[in-house]
Amino acid sequence: AIMLADGLQGTHLYILYEGYGYTVASLYCLGFVSGAFTSPFIGPIVDHKVGRRNAALIYCILEVIINILEQYSYISGLILSRVVGGITTNLLFTVFESWMVTEHRKRGFSEEKLEIIMRDSVVASNLSAIASGCMAHMLAARLGPCGPFEGAVACTIVALILVATRWEENFGHQSGEAADGVPGVTSMKQHMSKFLKSSCYVSINGLS
Repeated sequence: AIMLADGLQGTHLYILYEGYGYTVASLYCLGFVSGAFTSPFIGPIVDHKVGRRNAALIYCILEVIINILEQYSYISGLILSRVVGGITTNLLFTVFESWMVTEHRKRGFSEEKLEIIMRDSVVASNLSAIASGCMAHMLAARLGPCGPFEGAVACTIVALILVATRWEENFGHQSGEAADGVPGVTSMKQHMSKFLKSSCYVSINGLS
């Protein structure tokens, strides 16, 4: 449901903004800038303060608000939706997968099964991208340019209900090594910092 919702609204943003008469590139850029500035803080805050289940719920709520704002041509609402969209993009590609991995290991399932789940999730994500494109086209033809965003709201609400009723909370490890040998967040940040400092080319590529 999450990937369907993301695909539904992503396919028609350009058409929607052009219809409103705004510069597509400028609005789009806001999301990337917002995501770049907030990405270093999202992971630690979610892992140690908020919790991944709560972060997933926050993601769903914010996405519903964003997709509602996109349906109106007010520039202030569109700017807000793009800024918040940068934050939710960071949540989308960190919270759900990290929750699944932690929950998988907490319940004692084998690493081989985790590899299968990760493989199948990539296949499912690609299939949902295809399906969302077809759904977005049909919704736009039937309901107009805002149709895909209405569909995204519906899919996100379904995801919100599933997360609220089916998920248990889990957090990241504060530091050191986890009991199963998985590095904690602090040690991972230290390793990443050393890696970035080891080569100026890596740092320049990251900044670009």
